[in-house]
Amino acid sequence: MRVLVLVFIVSLFSCAQFVPPTGGKKDIIPPKLVNSFPENKSTNVKTKIIKLEFDEYLDISSLQQDLLIIPDPKSTFYTKMKGKTVNIIFNKPLRDSTTYSFYFRNGIKDISERNPASNLKLVFSTGSYIDSLNVKANLRDINTKQPILNATLALYKIDTTPISKRKPDYFIKSDSSGNINLENIKTGKFKIIAINDLNSNLNIDQKTESYAFLSDTINLIKNIDIGTLELFRANRLKNKIKKGTAREHEYLIQFDKPIKKIIGLDTLDYKLKDANYLSIFKTDKIKKDTLLLTFITQDSLLTKDTLNQKIYFTKPNKPSKPGSLTINTLNKSNSFFTKDVHYAFNFDYPITSTDSSKVIFKTDTLSTEKPKLKWTSKTELHIDIITKAKQKVELLFLNSAFKNMKGDTTSITGFSNTVLQEEDLATLSGNFKNTDPKIVQLIDSDNNTIHKQTLCTTAYSFRDIIPGTYFLKSIIDSNNNGIWDPGNLDKNIQPEKILISKEPIKIKANFELKNINIEN
Repeated sequence: MRVLVLVFIVSLFSCAQFVPPTGGKKDIIPPKLVNSFPENKSTNVKTKIIKLEFDEYLDISSLQQDLLIIPDPKSTFYTKMKGKTVNIIFNKPLRDSTTYSFYFRNGIKDISERNPASNLKLVFSTGSYIDSLNVKANLRDINTKQPILNATLALYKIDTTPISKRKPDYFIKSDSSGNINLENIKTGKFKIIAINDLNSNLNIDQKTESYAFLSDTINLIKNIDIGTLELFRANRLKNKIKKGTAREHEYLIQFDKPIKKIIGLDTLDYKLKDANYLSIFKTDKIKKDTLLLTFITQDSLLTKDTLNQKIYFTKPNKPSKPGSLTINTLNKSNSFFTKDVHYAFNFDYPITSTDSSKVIFKTDTLSTEKPKLKWTSKTELHIDIITKAKQKVELLFLNSAFKNMKGDTTSITGFSNTVLQEEDLATLSGNFKNTDPKIVQLIDSDNNTIHKQTLCTTAYSFRDIIPGTYFLKSIIDSNNNGIWDPGNLDKNIQPEKILISKEPIKIKANFELKNINIEN
């Protein structure tokens, strides 16, 4: 009986998992590397096993994903922990005459509080010397000028294989300030690219990732600092139809990438619900149960793609009763107007009838003012008027002011807005030294929307600015096409330059700000 009990106890302890003790002072000290084989900065290393000995027990569950080995060893490896020692085991020997840098990032942590070993790096060479050249850079977003954390700077040796079909020879990620210091590089000629590599595959995903590049090849024979690289987005992939959904009153098409304009559907009633969705409505213009449509999408880069889609509509389960239709306001400013009052409204379905007598515009004066209604499409209405109001205007839609294709009508809906007078507003102007065409924008710092925009060469001026905090943005419109053009890696074309005021501009009522300039 005693033997059986002893066997049971031994078995129990051999299967138990290690659990850190509870209680006591919190461990805030990261693991410390005690020894390594090979030692840091060793030369003539000939081994398939890297050994790292630490001062405490470890968690290496994320090491396989976190470990960066530069350059690529062209060999698979696995990790194994024995006591306080971590082994990195390769399936074949490392390349001769190569300096390797191991960046462990957060892959090695203590087992108690998961504190990562800080700034852990191991460098050694399989040849007789350590490569010692380095490249410094700073990575930022081209629109915000803010640093990008964990963006990748990649160096590709110049050869005949396209960059899109191979991994970089050297790469490293940026810190929280966007700074890069890529060390231990071998002499040679390289192409330099920066990628905000969200999926960590070391390739540019045009749909979601921004990138930047140097136009010229660098001949690396000494340490260099390439300065700031500004990453930009440029989705040049052909647009596709991602999904089509048939409904009773509309056919909804979802696109693979955002669009700005549809060409070729003028004979139908349709609406861009947002940048990725198109609704085609079942109105009297559609005579067949099924239609094969061919149309063109145009994106923000003015790229056009021709698409085909078969559409149809579902049959109603039961007759639907008319209801109350929804009115969506498109106004970016929810409460303030100047004397030039402008409302913009969007409807979910085409409007088939309008009773303008039920559109009531009120002011705080005795004068009667009649606004102008302009339909830009059957689903979008703009209302404009130059008002004499001193403080407030109201817009009221009475019952049944609008009726849509489903028979739905409006219920009473009202909008009340404050009107700012000339003394409540401000002006802003400035000059540029160079004479390139420019798109100058006043950006609302609260919601990052464009408050005002103008085209100019050497001088700009904004009037009737609503008080607030703004950034001034200038796009160097090199080709004078009125839009910002991103770069093109395949054609080695850099993006049009964007300048932004370093500090926000606080604009107060009745202020006239002059000589507010932004330059390189």
